[in-house]
Amino acid sequence: MTGKEEEKEVICVEYGASPSEQVGQASGCLQSILEAPKYSFSRWTILDYSRAYNSKLITPRKVIDRFLSAVHRSSTSSMQMSFFINFDAEDMLRQATMSTNRYEQGEALSVLDGVPIAIKDEIDCMPYPTTGGTKWMHKVRGCKDDAECVRRLRSCGAILVGKTNMHELGAGTSGINPHHGTTRNPYNVARIAGGSSSGSAAVVAAGLCPAALGVDGGGSVRMPAALCGVVGFKPSFGRISHSGILPLNWTVGMVGILAATVEDALLVYAAITSPKSSDQSETAQVRFIFSSHYNLTLGIF
Repeated sequence: MTGKEEEKEVICVEYGASPSEQVGQASGCLQSILEAPKYSFSRWTILDYSRAYNSKLITPRKVIDRFLSAVHRSSTSSMQMSFFINFDAEDMLRQATMSTNRYEQGEALSVLDGVPIAIKDEIDCMPYPTTGGTKWMHKVRGCKDDAECVRRLRSCGAILVGKTNMHELGAGTSGINPHHGTTRNPYNVARIAGGSSSGSAAVVAAGLCPAALGVDGGGSVRMPAALCGVVGFKPSFGRISHSGILPLNWTVGMVGILAATVEDALLVYAAITSPKSSDQSETAQVRFIFSSHYNLTLGIF
């Protein structure tokens, strides 16, 4: 647009700001949603959590207590939903206590502060190993730090609640995993959740988290999202850093978002998109030296 033209109802998030600042700008355009929510389901959204924490209706610590209780119930032999490959109750409670203290002091980092978000086990997230859905990957490739997208979520105060199940090495769309169990669909436990980001889609559909991260090369976020009735978003190439992601299909595989609502996907996307995403796009440009092909005979007919 030129001159004084402005597009109504559009807010541009300032690219390159801190994760919490970008989330703040994104949440600013959702005030009408906050004031008059029109959802037909009862699962909490990110803004629901933020509002409940600020009004002291509940604390992040109590949320994680209930989250852990639900995860343990879902892991019993009678249910066996197989949402997670790894989760650490002590680490989650530590994060939740820190978030609760920030709210008590009026120093919440963003609307994501205290919100439970799950991470696909293809993405590095401390203190967990990254298995890629296998029994061996973490033995040959150690996890020493958070992936860039996880680091940005952590800096916004999100509570990282563990590593979700996935189709082994992302090489399938069913979510059937012989090592860690097959993730069941919360809407019908006799059905699959889809893959490869099966656990991430299922935990959102079950209402355990309003959002989770996945990785999508050929539909690994979008297909389980469709099967589980949640939002699946695969961003454009290079918009999110690939640092700390298993290089299973890095030329087409992007970090993606599974969320309860489009608004939740927006807030998570605002947190994890960054200028550092250029680390992927720069290395992905293949250089061809055409002079080496001059005067070649390709075939004789």
